[in-house]
Amino acid sequence: MHERVRELEAALAEEALQLLLGRAEARLGYALTGQHTAAVVWSDDPAGDLARLDTLVTQLGRAAGTRPLSVLASAATRWVWIPGPGRIDIAALQDWLSAPGDVHIAIGPTADGVDGFRRSHLDALTTQQMMARLRSPQPVAR
Repeated sequence: MHERVRELEAALAEEALQLLLGRAEARLGYALTGQHTAAVVWSDDPAGDLARLDTLVTQLGRAAGTRPLSVLASAATRWVWIPGPGRIDIAALQDWLSAPGDVHIAIGPTADGVDGFRRSHLDALTTQQMMARLRSPQPVAR
């Protein structure tokens, strides 16, 4: 009897989770299932040309051949998720960033599902922190 109750509770919890994920996907316009590659796009100069960050997010989407999800993390930082297998043309990004500047991109690994969405983002944040601490001149790092 207790085992059947636990099975029903687990089924209800799974159904509730799926409903929440469906609503989140609808509001975001982004599927949380499948593969994701997260990135952090930021400027060292919060008083600089911040429109360049949004243009860079668009360029990042073009380099991946898709439309990314972008969240304004701060005035000088954008959090980005790219759906799909994570085939980003890094050379195209580096060409676009070839002019000296204060804008950088930290890219996380491609990972699956909701957990992959989170894990790739955390890895991109770690890469960003490392680049900032080292004052890396690299415009793009994975």
